[in-house]
Amino acid sequence: MSGMEYKVNIHSSFHHQSFEDEKEPDKIMPKLEIEVPKPHVQRGEEILNILKICFFLLIGILFSLAVFSWYTWKHTNSKVMIGIMGTSLVAIVGCILGIIGSFKSIQEHHQIYAANIRREYGHDIMMISLYFLVADFILFSVLGTFALLSTQQSLDFLQNLYDNDKEGWKLMYGDKEIDEVKEWAILMIHIVSYTCYIIVVLIVLISFFKYKFRENFKDAPIIH
Repeated sequence: MSGMEYKVNIHSSFHHQSFEDEKEPDKIMPKLEIEVPKPHVQRGEEILNILKICFFLLIGILFSLAVFSWYTWKHTNSKVMIGIMGTSLVAIVGCILGIIGSFKSIQEHHQIYAANIRREYGHDIMMISLYFLVADFILFSVLGTFALLSTQQSLDFLQNLYDNDKEGWKLMYGDKEIDEVKEWAILMIHIVSYTCYIIVVLIVLISFFKYKFRENFKDAPIIH
């Protein structure tokens, strides 16, 4: 009988221990959460807020550029304007992802996780946004320059329309003289081209702040 009692006691003890382990899973698998000191948290939030402002500003410029490029293409027949309009729309998608990533990162960045066990979704979204903007950086640099270099082609188109299609000219430009329309076309093309360069500068600025955000937490001391 004592042997039976001994076996029952062991089983009961094991069952009791298992029940306690189920109630306290942290004793089995401790959390791998690591806190970042408050100064780094505050600095990170400041950088993310600057990034959000840059993204919103860039969206406004890109939307205006897309509309302006379409209008310029309609009146100058400059094919490069279609490329600039399309690139602007793609860049807007990248900016929207950047804004989503910024908001998500603000919610997440007060903690980091050891050994890459958990990736931060906000960081991943911002990296996708950055890939979009790097591609747009190249396209805007090329297309903005090409638009300036192809100005003469647009002027030749206007001259040909004025000389050979009076009805088409009057339908599009009314009673305006060729010189007046040419000056207007040059101004439109230059506005589009230099706006492309402004966007390039903003993309560089966003990339810089994204780098600063990453380095801020890379160098943060760990508080267990």
